[in-house]
Amino acid sequence: MRRFIKSFLIFSCPLIFVAIISEISLRNIPNDYMLKSEYLNKNCSEIETLILGNSHAYRGFNPKYFSDKTFNAANVSQSMEYDFMIFQKHQKEFQNLKNIVLTISYNSYFSKLKMGGSSWRVKNYNIYFGFNPFMDFELSSNNLKYNLDRLKKFYLNQKSSIKCDAQGYAPFQGTIEDEKFEESCVDASQRHHKKNNLYLQENIKYVSHIADFCEKENINLTLITPPMSQCYKSKLKDNQIIEMTRLSDSIASTYRTCRYLNMMDDIVFNRNDFHNADHLNDNGATKLSIKVNKLFLQKNNKILIQ
Repeated sequence: MRRFIKSFLIFSCPLIFVAIISEISLRNIPNDYMLKSEYLNKNCSEIETLILGNSHAYRGFNPKYFSDKTFNAANVSQSMEYDFMIFQKHQKEFQNLKNIVLTISYNSYFSKLKMGGSSWRVKNYNIYFGFNPFMDFELSSNNLKYNLDRLKKFYLNQKSSIKCDAQGYAPFQGTIEDEKFEESCVDASQRHHKKNNLYLQENIKYVSHIADFCEKENINLTLITPPMSQCYKSKLKDNQIIEMTRLSDSIASTYRTCRYLNMMDDIVFNRNDFHNADHLNDNGATKLSIKVNKLFLQKNNKILIQ
């Protein structure tokens, strides 16, 4: 038995050592989550407008077009649970916060990152935002080839994995070709149709917690349904759109400092403003950011964008 244990240790110790070094090396590769977490840790007290939400916000709001000091803390597939967790982690540090933008997409009330096709992204919040850094590991979250490619890309080729700029905005350039655009309409709409209402009440609570804080601190909370391409919208279900709108209107009417802007039919945006079915390109994001910033400069917090 002793000989077996000794042999096992001799064999396993080098593997454990390599695994630890690999995990540390992977965690030290800069990425969007690391950048956003570090920025919030260092600059929370200076932020005046905070943007939260999924990829529609991540790709749709460019902080440089906002008058106030703005940071985009949104990310791909970021569900309301993580919007709330990011906000809650720093809420006592937001000394100059005036506005919060929270994206309300077609599927926002009905989805949860942990239970969807992008559940692998949960490890990014646990590791880089520090929500539970030892719950998940880079090595076990992705296959070996992918991790080796990441290590090679950064340490050998010195290529960055960061997609967003210093203020958290990640632009899409141009518009994909027509055939792929049509395919993206079908694919995106099918992904975003709600399967059930399992996460509905939970998500409403997350928004309500943020709204409660904003009302107490006299901070403007703006819920925004972003512009949609006509192709994408034509494939959505009317009853889900109605439910999304009703819930958002209800929350906005409950809180003095909250408003809901439904921009899904905004005629200012056309086909050339979209990169794919449901994401604005850089030109569209510029138009959206300028338009929302103008709204923030108005005195009446309940005026809706027409």
